[in-house]
Amino acid sequence: MYEVYELLLSEKGCRTADVARETGINQTVFSEWKKGKSTPKSDKMQKIADFFNVPLEYLLGKNGIVTCQECGMMYYASDITERRTHDEFHRKYLLASRFYGDFYPLPVIENEKNKYLNLASNYDNSFETRVNAWIEVIRAYFSRSLSGWNYELEHPTFDNYAAMLLNTKTIEDRINDTAVYTRLVRMYGTQEGLEEGKTNLLMPQASRLHSQSPYENSEDENMLLKEFNKLNEKGKSVAVNRVTELTYIPQYTDNNPSMPKKKERYVPTEEDIRSLVARNGKKMTREEAIEFITEMYSDDDE
Repeated sequence: MYEVYELLLSEKGCRTADVARETGINQTVFSEWKKGKSTPKSDKMQKIADFFNVPLEYLLGKNGIVTCQECGMMYYASDITERRTHDEFHRKYLLASRFYGDFYPLPVIENEKNKYLNLASNYDNSFETRVNAWIEVIRAYFSRSLSGWNYELEHPTFDNYAAMLLNTKTIEDRINDTAVYTRLVRMYGTQEGLEEGKTNLLMPQASRLHSQSPYENSEDENMLLKEFNKLNEKGKSVAVNRVTELTYIPQYTDNNPSMPKKKERYVPTEEDIRSLVARNGKKMTREEAIEFITEMYSDDDE
């Protein structure tokens, strides 16, 4: 395990003193660990893993596929390229969390949805409890749709998504309570945008899977599309998410077009600022919008 720790030190370009200072762990712990006399306790190992932004399993020497419990990305912890890919993807997740506010991490979406569906369908609960439960059900659907878009900021906000979902006959029938449905419509309104019977907004990558392909006669692509069409709505969302993740890993692409080149320093335009404030329902100030856009498009090393 200490060998993994040394590798992480080298990758990050820091010293044990830096880790000790940031984590609050006494340097003696690291010294004893290096000599093989003892291993840091689990809480300290977690702090070290958090410092390096790696899964605890990797620090413990378990090098298989891990799933990030926040962004939901699956990757090989032992592969530095995949760890860096995860770091980039995770950064998008964190930016989305700042922009959209509350949404559920991918690994817990289904559990949260089912938990609140049970609350919403129990008529022994109060009216307000059932309304709030349906809001959380909608938030779970929103979270799944957003994850299917790989946390791109072009996805509609929660309020807009809720209005789209409430515009479908499917969700009205599922709520099956006129008073609750009316309250939700009063809160969010209705608007077009979602296909009937769907809860995931169509994203550009998914749209391309259904479009005319330049490799129409490719046997592999025909097989891929055939298998894709066997999936249900949830499966298609996850499949698109996973394929897009692969495009971020250089070893799986010819020219890695999905990984954007870092910019020296991005200066937001007035149009950028006004658009972001408007899309965020004017809950974001001009100064916050400038900071957000600059952080999103600027090089991390600056």
